[in-house]
Amino acid sequence: MSVRTGISELALKTAHRLSAVDDRAFQRGCVLLASAGMVLWVGLFLAMPGLYPAGVFKENAPWQDKTPPAIRLVGDSSRYLLGSENLLAGRPLRNKQASYLGYVVLVAGCAGAGIGLPGVVGAQVLFALLSLPCLYGLARRLGGRWTAAVATLLYAANPEVAAWHTIIQTDSLYISCLLIVIWLYARAREGGWASGIAATLACVAVVFVRPNGWIVPPAFGMHAVWTARNWPRPAKILFTASMVALLLVGAIAVRPLRRGLDAEDPARMLYQGEVLWGHAPWRLTMPEKPETATTLGHAFAYAARHPFACARLALARVGVLLVRVRPGYSFKHNLFVLLVYPPLLLLALLGAFATWRTTTGGAIVAVIAGHILTVALTFAHQDGRFFLYFFPEILILAAVSAVAWLGRWQRRSMEHVQPTAA
Repeated sequence: MSVRTGISELALKTAHRLSAVDDRAFQRGCVLLASAGMVLWVGLFLAMPGLYPAGVFKENAPWQDKTPPAIRLVGDSSRYLLGSENLLAGRPLRNKQASYLGYVVLVAGCAGAGIGLPGVVGAQVLFALLSLPCLYGLARRLGGRWTAAVATLLYAANPEVAAWHTIIQTDSLYISCLLIVIWLYARAREGGWASGIAATLACVAVVFVRPNGWIVPPAFGMHAVWTARNWPRPAKILFTASMVALLLVGAIAVRPLRRGLDAEDPARMLYQGEVLWGHAPWRLTMPEKPETATTLGHAFAYAARHPFACARLALARVGVLLVRVRPGYSFKHNLFVLLVYPPLLLLALLGAFATWRTTTGGAIVAVIAGHILTVALTFAHQDGRFFLYFFPEILILAAVSAVAWLGRWQRRSMEHVQPTAA
């Protein structure tokens, strides 16, 4: 017996035995195994924080002194710590703190309960564990239980996501909440007022975790309209135009959103050709801006006058977002990124083409597209976390393609290998 024949026969035997397990037990086993893997990674990072450098905290030494070394503070951590202090003291939130109200409330709640930052990390891990059944459920809808198993286990095995669970930042919570929201939306599309209410509340909640959450409601709204069978095409186009106009008005009129936009200053990032936030060597040369350009309206006019330069900048940002290589990463980290993510993106692209017409696949593609568009209009980040926001969804689409390919390979193997009796 050749090695290839032996491996094929072993794979067929294993698949045959697992296929006898009922769906509920299979799901429970996958989620429990994924949970154990995720907790193992988190425990490793808590025991050895230096495994994943996440930036340097330089602002408030007392916070650093009171924080266990295993829990890491980074540049933006002071925003949430100061915001929680303001909230507990009855003072108004300042600057960008209101744009992250949900996370500030979490930090303040843990401080008020006496569990402090360890409680915040515990909450982040809890939400991550709660998101695993949602990830499994979404993947199962698209490709069956093997697709769900692959996506869930690969997600839990990724060290980059697990590292963020130990950092006082909104990113861990946002990644988990986004998965939960998409799952609730997919269930709501099946009908039932309870599911609809839960999905609506979840959409509202994710908006307050971080400003990226504003992507989710319009993405779902446009997806729901364009997949509705009883809406004529002119009505769908009118709704889309209205949604875009509403978003533009919201960017000006909604104070927390406007405050967040002003702080990031996308117009300045456009004029200076910012690709990777704070990294001057990767900036692109842009046409000279008018001296009177001071508002977002001027930025839109600038983009209309220089469409090719602005399109090149947008594509460069998206390329950096997806390729994931960063000048601040170690050689090993960049090597990991280059080995893991390009194949996943190729598989995910194939999975998106195969599933975008389904309700769940279309919702996932809409959310991913919204996040990519946001980076195209602003900038990519040096720590690569903007990609991790939709990484679980990328895994779901990639698992659809991978399992479909493995299924074809298994069928070809069955033509040449007959499983022996156990």
